[in-house]
Amino acid sequence: ITISNQRTDPDASGLREVSPPGGRSSGTNQDRNVTSISVGHVSSRGPSDQSIEEIKRQATEKYGDIPLDIVYIYRSKPTLGVAIEGGANTRQPLPKVISVQPGGSAFESGGLKVGHVILEVNGQPVVGLPHMDAARLIAEAFKNRTYNRMELLVTPWSDSLLDAIKVDVGLLKSR
Repeated sequence: ITISNQRTDPDASGLREVSPPGGRSSGTNQDRNVTSISVGHVSSRGPSDQSIEEIKRQATEKYGDIPLDIVYIYRSKPTLGVAIEGGANTRQPLPKVISVQPGGSAFESGGLKVGHVILEVNGQPVVGLPHMDAARLIAEAFKNRTYNRMELLVTPWSDSLLDAIKVDVGLLKSR
């Protein structure tokens, strides 16, 4: 599973440094976070049993009036094949998809696009988490063998997104 964090050192958690897509960094290590993750621990939370309309209604209450979509990624391949950048501890405070690699489950499932901001994974908020915690949550949800899919609440990235919403103590709130 590829996610995003160049400032990460190898450790027992399976996190390792990778280059961003294209192999070139656009700035210093402080500018971008890119992490590859392999996870042994599995999260117990799975996709929601709620209707898409109910999930979106609750998300609108939480995140404000922004475009929302639910993306289901089915475990059709051994890897997720997604790279994200950002997190609460970075200059990009929202976890944004920067690559969907052909051959991964995300590519095969369709729906997840470069530029999507991931707000929730299987109903658990990602917004407000430090980059490595967001990456770990996404990876654990994919590796959870109890479910054949993972559920992502996403919104398209736009330059005005940060003007419309803000990150506050782990939650995204309307201004």
